[in-house]
Amino acid sequence: MNPAFRTIALIGKYKGPEIAESLMALAAFLKSRSIDVLVEEGTAALVGDNGFPVASYDSIGARADLAIVLGGDGSMLTAARQLAEADVPLVGVNQGRLGFMTDLARDDMLDGVADLLEGKFVSEQRFLLETRDAAGNPDALVHCMGIYAARDLERTSLDDLDRLYRVNLRAPVATTKA
Repeated sequence: MNPAFRTIALIGKYKGPEIAESLMALAAFLKSRSIDVLVEEGTAALVGDNGFPVASYDSIGARADLAIVLGGDGSMLTAARQLAEADVPLVGVNQGRLGFMTDLARDDMLDGVADLLEGKFVSEQRFLLETRDAAGNPDALVHCMGIYAARDLERTSLDDLDRLYRVNLRAPVATTKA
């Protein structure tokens, strides 16, 4: 087991009760490996905590060595935005449709996490784009990308974006299976 991962947070898809079974199976698997498990508070409110400690994103950022996100690309982006400042590594478990950012398929979740715990992974940096519109509202472009996808941005010139947004790059760590 990789001793770097002593506390792992589980974060589920927003308003996605279908992740309950996978989340609880993963929590039990991690507990059987003597790993402390935290369940993100929004996830716990939706699917229950099954006796595992409930934690806010701030608490996860301070306490977790790794966060496993059960959902899809939107769930990964949300977790990345919330945890970027804390540099908590993320691993995504796809819970259905196509997921470009997730690392593991739902059917391979436990085997993939077992490999991760045994140190069979490659850590990589991924960029998270942070933006503010002219009024200072955060995440305008990121929301646009998440909702409308990159194809809509292809029709927008960089000059247009430069006039509309002040852009900063942050690079949270994403951990993937080797």
